[in-house]
Amino acid sequence: MPYALAALMVLTFVSDSGAAGPEVEIRTAVIQHFGSLPDFRPTDLIRQQDLAAVISLLEKTDVPVDRFAALKSRIPADSSEIQRLNTDAKGRQFLRKVADVPKGYAGVEDLGSRPKGARDLRKLSNSPGGEEMIAYMTTTPGGAKLMAMTPQGKATDKPAGPRIYTPSDLYKAMIELSRADARAAQ
Repeated sequence: MPYALAALMVLTFVSDSGAAGPEVEIRTAVIQHFGSLPDFRPTDLIRQQDLAAVISLLEKTDVPVDRFAALKSRIPADSSEIQRLNTDAKGRQFLRKVADVPKGYAGVEDLGSRPKGARDLRKLSNSPGGEEMIAYMTTTPGGAKLMAMTPQGKATDKPAGPRIYTPSDLYKAMIELSRADARAAQ
């Protein structure tokens, strides 16, 4: 497993150091899957197929996995502009810079859903400092005004719960569902 991924996953999960049972199994499956991906970094954008791979690993354990499939709608679809950027080296490099921006992935996903958003994202990903424009749009009042002036994107079904962009987001969402199931069973 790449050292950087292992280190971040350990730091991410320190708050769950008292975890037991399903939480340990979920953490192990997430680390095992993403640790096996070449050149994958802890803040890289995940795909819906990554959820399927983690569920497949969990099916070999005692963890109930039925509800985890519902998380798929919270991960950007492969047909989305953000995932298209994730398919080539230059786009991935841009996304890695955006990952450090507060709400960066959400800003990219929002911009990509707007008319001409794909073109604008390609320009930003090919421009030096393109991630700074995403930071401006997602963290400043002026950026919010700029986004408000652009035509809205396609009306999409809003998934239940926050978006899932990274392995840490996936782990947290799976733990929430697992805990909810445990409470319901009591």
